[in-house]
Amino acid sequence: MVKRILVAVMLMLPMFGVAQDLKFGHINIQEVFAIMPETKEAQTKLEASQSQMESKLASLTEEAMKRKQELQAKANTMSEAEKEDAYAELQGYEERITRYRENAAKELQTKQMELLQPIEEKLRTIIEQVGKEKGLIYIFDSGMGVVHYISDKSVDVTPFVKEKLGIQ
Repeated sequence: MVKRILVAVMLMLPMFGVAQDLKFGHINIQEVFAIMPETKEAQTKLEASQSQMESKLASLTEEAMKRKQELQAKANTMSEAEKEDAYAELQGYEERITRYRENAAKELQTKQMELLQPIEEKLRTIIEQVGKEKGLIYIFDSGMGVVHYISDKSVDVTPFVKEKLGIQ
């Protein structure tokens, strides 16, 4: 897909009087991102948070199972009212576990965004700097096929393509 776009752009540029010494770049952003020290540090922090949350969840689950076993052991000697209270309490534990699991997942996702966003921004800034320093028109993500930097020297062919397609 990227190759087709690149070929189309390169074929169309001479029609618009653009110089022939255009320079393009590419990078596998995921590969670079994965080996950045900041990423490894963030991953370590996320794993520690996840471990704490899993430990808390295991504790809650263990407590609920303990209560359930106690209830089963005493069920024959309990009145109906006591059984209802005990089952309601057990239901409350199960709801608490479900709520904790959902909140922990959201919290972990938020923490992941907080930790990784500055790293992504740093990488994006570096890509732009390299693009400018090297005089590149485009930098393509070879891993995703996404354009990450566009020079102000670049011709926006969007209106021309729209015109040929009859789109306003």
